[in-house]
This record gives sequence, structure tokens and C-alpha cells, in this order.
Amino acid sequence: PPPPPPPPGGSQIGARNHTDPPPAPTIPTKSPGRPGLVLAISMAVPLSTMLRAIVSEKEARIRESLAMMGLNPLVQHGSWALAYGAEFITVALLISAELAPSAFPLASPTLVLALFTLFALDTLAFALALAPLFRSAKLASIAGPLAFFVCQQLSSLFLDNQTGVLADGGSRAKWAASLLPPLGFTLGANLLCLYEGSGRAVSWANASDGDFSIADALGALALALPLWAALACAFEWLLPGEYGPGSDASLRGCARALARRARRW
Repeated sequence: PPPPPPPPGGSQIGARNHTDPPPAPTIPTKSPGRPGLVLAISMAVPLSTMLRAIVSEKEARIRESLAMMGLNPLVQHGSWALAYGAEFITVALLISAELAPSAFPLASPTLVLALFTLFALDTLAFALALAPLFRSAKLASIAGPLAFFVCQQLSSLFLDNQTGVLADGGSRAKWAASLLPPLGFTLGANLLCLYEGSGRAVSWANASDGDFSIADALGALALALPLWAALACAFEWLLPGEYGPGSDASLRGCARALARRARRW
């Protein structure tokens, strides 16, 4: 009689394990921007807490009381930046320390730290720019993270719908869109996941490889920090408050004084 057939998955699987090389590691990218979405949401709670606290001071008229006592507005804004900046940087350090050896073992730890730190600082400036737009703390704590989430979801415009990876081309559009902190971080995190999924190490030496690279995402995030900080100052000075226009009147007065002096000269 013919010999019985081998059990399913018996010797064939053993021979394949000994002869064939192990498959390259892959990452689940069935949903576009999924890794970046999960990581970007880590800053949504600190963003909501910060917006609620800042707008609550506006509702309670604490800022006006401090101004009546002679407090310089720059000191108050500096206190916000220092206090919440320490909180955001602490969150970035903890996430980097957790993910660098586990989720990104092939990437340079300093590269991962730079990406998360720039993202945290940009989120801080993004929150400071949104705060002057609200007068209700409850609304700010809801609308701020919602705007943050909407900016992150714009990453689907640059990702392949089937694979979830960055599509080729459009490097200038990607770089310009990366000035939005959640979008720039999502693209950079997606590139890190691509390197890990293909089993390639990424460091500062090869961070600029490709049409749109991790170095491009870091550069856009670094440029976004002063841009959003400048927007925060402009909104704080120019947007009208509860008691009339903000510093717009003083700015116009300074401009008129400079114009009169220039005419005298």
C-alpha cells in the first residue's frame, strides 16, 4: 500500500523553517495614517487641559485683575509657556523612552526624541494660537482637540488608500502641509514605521533619503514652532477682547507716532 501522506504542516513546515529566510517584519497599515493617528492622539489630552485652563482665566477675569495690579502681560504669557512647556516636554520624553526601544528599535533614539519633542513644542504653540479664539473654556476644551484631530486626518491626502504609506511625489505640498503640527508629525511617524516595517535602520546619516524624508518632516516642524508662536502673539494682540479691542489700538498709536516723527525728519 502507498505510504500515508505526511500530516499537514509537519515536515514541510520544518524544512521551510530551516531553508527559507524569515520574512521581513511588516506593520499593520490597513488604515491610512494609523500609526501617526495613535501617536498624535497622545497630545490631545494635554492640549485640551491647557486650553481649558487658559480660557478659564479669561472667563474669571484673572488676567484683567493681574493687569490692574501691574503685571506685565509678557510675564503671564511666559508663565504659560514655561509651565505647559515643561508638561508637554515631559510627555514627549516619556513617550520617546517607551517607544524607542520597543516600537522603533532600529531607529536612532535621538531621532525619535527629536520628532516627539518638536511635536510637543509645536502642539504648545498651536494651543497658544487657538486660545485667543475662544471665550468659553468648555468649548475650547472640545473644539481644540477636534481641530487637532481634523488636521491629523488631512494626512490621508498624502497616503495610499490601500497600503497606508506615503504616496510618491508632491514633496513640496507635503512639506507645506507639515507646518500643521499633527500632520507633520503623522508623516514623520509614518516614515519611521516604514523603516521599521522593512527592517532598515534609520539614523541622522540617512534621515534625508527619499523624496520626502524624516529630515524634511523635522525641518517643517522646527519651522512651524516660531510660526505658530508668532500667530499666537498676533491673535492675542489684535483680536478684540471682552472689553473692546486688544492691543491693536496701541499698535496703531505707535504706528502713528512713528509716522509723525518720520514726517518731521
